[in-house]
Amino acid sequence: MPGASTESVFAREMSQQNHEVASPDGQIRATVIGGTLKGLTLAPGAYRGYGDAELGNQLVQVARLVWVARERSRKQAMRAVVGDPRAEVAERTPKSSAERRLRERRDSERVEVSSRHMKIGIIGGTKWAIHIEPGTVKKLSEEAFLTELVQLVKQAMGAWRSTMSRLRRECFGPSEILRTLKFSR
Repeated sequence: MPGASTESVFAREMSQQNHEVASPDGQIRATVIGGTLKGLTLAPGAYRGYGDAELGNQLVQVARLVWVARERSRKQAMRAVVGDPRAEVAERTPKSSAERRLRERRDSERVEVSSRHMKIGIIGGTKWAIHIEPGTVKKLSEEAFLTELVQLVKQAMGAWRSTMSRLRRECFGPSEILRTLKFSR
């Protein structure tokens, strides 16, 4: 698109990306639109068929697949930015000591959030752990469980974004605050 900024082309392309992922057992599906989780559904009757630990394990696998779908969306959007749908898009190599420091700190950073019936932990943004308290599947309806899970995932992602913002400020200094303000307008 002539005259369009790189950021606007990337944002437009990301918003058009749509992926669906399924748990290894095929009973849980997640929809990722524009790199953001937009829906999570369970096959009819699947919820009551799970034990608490197995449901947590299947959800961890879905979280990993959502991350892969988000990365796929990001790479497809980058291909659109460079104008070549077949371009190889690799993870950018850190070019400065601040970028290396940020990546090292990111990879070891941990956030954890919990609710009455479950706990979510994220390490490095990519390693998820989901613990569901024993008896939760028997105690909660599927609707109540999904509502609590979605709220907890939103909390976890918010905590992760806050952590990354803090790490960027710590690694890059005040210039990161100005860059953030520029791109948030």
